[in-house]
Order: sequence, then structure tokens, then C-alpha cells
Amino acid sequence: MRASEFVPDYEGMSLKISRDKDGVAIRAYGADGARELGMAEFFFDEQGRLDPQTVWVNERYHGQGIAAAMYDYLKSQGYTIVRSWDQTDAGRGFWDKHRGPEATVWETRISEGQDARTEIENMATILPGSPDEYFVRFTDQDKLGFSARQHFGRTPDIDDPGYDPLALPRPSGRPALWFYPLRTYLRGGDLFASQHPYTWLVRLRPDAWLQRVGHEGKTDAPQGKTRVGMIRQDQGVPMAIFFRPGFDVVDRWYDYSKTHSRRKQ
Repeated sequence: MRASEFVPDYEGMSLKISRDKDGVAIRAYGADGARELGMAEFFFDEQGRLDPQTVWVNERYHGQGIAAAMYDYLKSQGYTIVRSWDQTDAGRGFWDKHRGPEATVWETRISEGQDARTEIENMATILPGSPDEYFVRFTDQDKLGFSARQHFGRTPDIDDPGYDPLALPRPSGRPALWFYPLRTYLRGGDLFASQHPYTWLVRLRPDAWLQRVGHEGKTDAPQGKTRVGMIRQDQGVPMAIFFRPGFDVVDRWYDYSKTHSRRKQ
């Protein structure tokens, strides 16, 4: 049996949300609650994320952002919406238009007057699992991949002859991605690369393990897990260094104001 919720006013519409063990359905109506504007249905995937199955908008109301508003509302309620692996052409076009062809998660776009920190602080109160499973990274491009051309794009691992736990990384060693632990990010302060417009929140996969290191050597991962990197102190700040993609993207934020200046009045 589906549990239902009615939202009387969201961006000029009223919404009806229904949920059961298999997924979530959302319907948008006019402010009067009579005219049906659109609907979307989602199944839960194995990680509890929403996998879009059906999206429909009344032809009379195309181009008014109704489908995106329904997605945004569910996102605001703590749901993670992922790109479906079997999208139709229409579904692919909708996703690419609103979130870009590279995006696999329906992320939050930050408008003027907002910032990623506030969004992440609010999200941190409802994230499943432990805060220690989450990490934050800043980028200047809408990509989160390994590349030796990135700053700190290579880092010596513990068993590298040139490894020094107290030194800044040199452009040698293994391809790597550096993240701040979520707890470190939430404490604030002057964080490297925070001037970049993209902020990523990722979660360590259940079968992945980051070794906390100091001067000791590399150790084996706990049973059932794979060592994907390490957590070390960098100038007194904890940093998570991934040598392989042992994480899933939870969300991504784009700060428009960091790359676009306001038009002069």
C-alpha cells in the first residue's frame, strides 16, 4: 500500500507524492489542484536511489520546467536520483538539457545567494551511514576522473621509495584523486581549490577501504574489502587519496557565480 503526501505549494504547483517498497511516484497539478501538469515514477535501485522509469508532462505545459521541478523537489527531500541506464531518447534529452551528458546524478545547482556548504550541512543530517564514509572534492570542470594533468594528479603510495608522509605530493607516483573528509570540510577554514565552481560529495563504497597512514607501511585491507587509497595528514589537514574509484557520487553542486560575473545594471 502506498503512503501519500500532498504539497500544496511548490514553485506555483501542488504536488502529490506516493511511496511504497518498490519506489516513488510524483504528480504535479496546477495551483488549484485540478489540472494535472505532469508525473514521474521511480524505482528504488539496490542502494536505495531513485531510478527514473516514466516522466510525462502535459503537452500544453511543455517547456515550463515542470519535470525538472518534480525532480528537484524529490532531491530536496533527501532522495538521490540517478541517470537510468536504459533511457529513452526523450529521457536522455531531458537529462542532458538540465544536468548535462556527463552527469550521472541529479545534482543541486546553486543560484546566487546560496552556497554548497549550506546545502551539504543540511544534507549531512540525513545521510545514511557514518560521516566518515563521505568525502568532498572541488573541481574547475564538470568531471571527476583520474588524470595526471590535474594538480596533485599523481601521488606516491606508501610503498613508493619517494613516499614521505610529511611532504607535499610531487608529480610522480600513481594517478590519484584527493578529497577532504566530510568532517574536515564541515569544520570550514581555507581549503585548497575551494574557489572552483564544482563541489562533489562522494561516499566510500561498502567493499572499499582507505588505509589511515603515518610512518607505517602498506597493510592488507580487512576481509571482504579492497584497499583503494589512504587517508593521511597533509600540513595537519586530513586528506583522502583515492588510487582507484572506490566511491560513488552522492551529489554535485555547481556555483554559477564563481564563473559568471553579474551583468551590469
